[in-house]
Amino acid sequence: MDVELPYSGDCPVIYDNDDHRDVYTDEFLLALASAGKIDLRGMVTSYSYDQKEYEEFVEGREEIVERARRSGMKNLPDPVAGPNVSLVEPSSSNIEDTEPIDTEGSRLIIEEADDTSPEDPLVIVTGGPLTNVADAYLLEPDLTESVVVSSLLGTQKDTSGWNGELDSWATYIVTTKFRYVHFPTYYWPPIIRKQELKRRLPDSVLEEWLVEKQHPSNALPDGADNDGQPVVPLVRPDYVTESTNAVVESYERGVCRFEECAAGNVTIVRNADGHGVGRSAVFDALTDPNAYHNRV
Repeated sequence: MDVELPYSGDCPVIYDNDDHRDVYTDEFLLALASAGKIDLRGMVTSYSYDQKEYEEFVEGREEIVERARRSGMKNLPDPVAGPNVSLVEPSSSNIEDTEPIDTEGSRLIIEEADDTSPEDPLVIVTGGPLTNVADAYLLEPDLTESVVVSSLLGTQKDTSGWNGELDSWATYIVTTKFRYVHFPTYYWPPIIRKQELKRRLPDSVLEEWLVEKQHPSNALPDGADNDGQPVVPLVRPDYVTESTNAVVESYERGVCRFEECAAGNVTIVRNADGHGVGRSAVFDALTDPNAYHNRV
């Protein structure tokens, strides 16, 4: 059965991620925005592991948007830079004592959340660390009332792994303070084969990039959009078929562990249809003629 998540395609959207080369999520969102299917308010790059890579990701995301515009896409936001360092847990371990970073990306969240409400929230979809979202909270704690965070990280039980532990204190802040939707890493990604991209997409500089893109040290995207899971429900509410509510039961050694709770602020996705619904959502977006206007 379909599951009702605390966000939908009617919500304004901010996208926050690290690497742009190993997923198709950027282009999926841009196509939806250009066709008027979603209201994409911003794209943010957040990454604290390596400064050189961070700069490459910021520049690469800007290049994707430029390619999209040359391919005829419109109504696309200019990407902005988010945090390039992690938050530091204070000696008191009190969230309120955490020193904020304050970046253009976190200010963007605050600005866009100002025009939303608990009934019509701003949804932030992420595929990387949660630093930017947590930083926005530290700058403006009241924004949790009108923001939903939907992220790809961790396992079905906790936030262990790269995205969750790169900035574990930020993960703790977001999973305890926000309405939070948790997609475990590598589960139910939209299946995207490059041969099909080449066959079905209109010829453009964006199509060339989609077919050629590959992470320099691994095979990703490797036939799937492994950060696209939080995006699919914006256009396909039938994608998620099972979920449970939970709360953060403990935070130890940089990992938040979940405990099921009917009234919990966390929604853990337990099952979804990546091969059918997820794949269709991405290809419907990328092949939609309404996404391509006058090409340059």
